[in-house]
Amino acid sequence: AENKEGKVNILLQAFVSQIYIEDFALVSDCAYVAQNGGRIVRALLEMAVARKWAGAAGVLMGLSKAIEKRLWPFDQPLKQFPLKADIFYNLQRWADEYAVAELATMSAKDLGELVHLNEIHGRAILNAAKQFPTAQLSYKLRPLGADVLKIEARVERAFDWSSKLHGSGEPFWLWVEDEEGNSILQLAHLLFRQETDHIDVAFVI
Repeated sequence: AENKEGKVNILLQAFVSQIYIEDFALVSDCAYVAQNGGRIVRALLEMAVARKWAGAAGVLMGLSKAIEKRLWPFDQPLKQFPLKADIFYNLQRWADEYAVAELATMSAKDLGELVHLNEIHGRAILNAAKQFPTAQLSYKLRPLGADVLKIEARVERAFDWSSKLHGSGEPFWLWVEDEEGNSILQLAHLLFRQETDHIDVAFVI
């Protein structure tokens, strides 16, 4: 199933890359979509979050990141880092099944061998993987009554900060869903800055 899906994704990407639009009206519309697509999806995301739709919010968040970073959802996540083309090619060929968190735990030498390159290339991959925005979540549950629950969550930064890549802040969404995963019960918008190691959040449900 994974191989079949991968072939479909590759064919879709190749098909889209070969489309050339010649009609002036369509070219103008495509330029408008390219400029405002991210804003439209972010507006839809805000609507989904306001209405507490967990499933729709998750899908729209993925679309927003894909449009913002100009990456297909099935692309290698490290493509948004300024790495060389041969590194990207070898990453997709030899280490596509590895998550970014797994790459960050390996050594530069092992990464170089994994992608069939040298240790210098492995060091570049390791630096990018360690700078990829990730967070670690821990929580405590405390009942306050028969039908009231307090959730104390701690979100810790799990990536190396780079002012060039992350700018002045790196935002995250944190929310609590119901058992079916349909509705958002509580949510918080978190912003990590260079001096921020962790953020404590408390939800009462």
